[in-house]
Amino acid sequence: PACLETVIYGMPVKIFKKEKDVVALALGYLDVVDQCVRIAEKAIILYLQGDREGAAALQPDVGNLESRADEIRRCIGDKLYSGAYLPLMRGDIYSIIDSLDHVPNSAEACCNFFTGQTPEIPDDFVASFIKIAGASFGIITELGEVVTSFFKPKGKINAIREHAQAVGTRESVVDGLEWDTTIRIFSSSSIDLAHKIHLKTALDRIAQLSDRAENAAEYVELVAMKSVL
Repeated sequence: PACLETVIYGMPVKIFKKEKDVVALALGYLDVVDQCVRIAEKAIILYLQGDREGAAALQPDVGNLESRADEIRRCIGDKLYSGAYLPLMRGDIYSIIDSLDHVPNSAEACCNFFTGQTPEIPDDFVASFIKIAGASFGIITELGEVVTSFFKPKGKINAIREHAQAVGTRESVVDGLEWDTTIRIFSSSSIDLAHKIHLKTALDRIAQLSDRAENAAEYVELVAMKSVL
């Protein structure tokens, strides 16, 4: 069959149709994940700004996109089972997609938490929650660069490392903001314990997405390093 000469993980390989299909599916999967995270972020921001109806209206879109991501993930698995890539590489490719799948799952879980459990965010905490949401969900931009650098022709290990490090930096920022807000929550004398626990859970739901993104970026970087001679 006809093939395309390209470079992946810094080494030349020949990519046949099944491999090209996997790359196309992986980049399509990434696009759906990006949409899912960004719409979930919009829903959370609307909620925090007091527009609960607007947030609830976006929740089905987030769920549909998460389901669509699952469908594409299964398609990628089918392509890999049918013989795309060398046997040792198939597991790594699927594990990359599987690690990424935790990101839209986290976005949906966060959106469902806010629209379903409707936590009451005190006015003096709204700005902090919005800032953390923007930092956590905004990490999808750098994560997308990590994945794109891995799958696109002539991908470079240095680009993967650079963007993976940026993901880690952003996740650390989220951790710092989360910790500062947690201290403020539990130091408050005007909030009862049950409310404090609910606020901390809401905070954890928001910050969890950046944790999942960092894990995925680190796994992509690991696979890339294993594949470089």
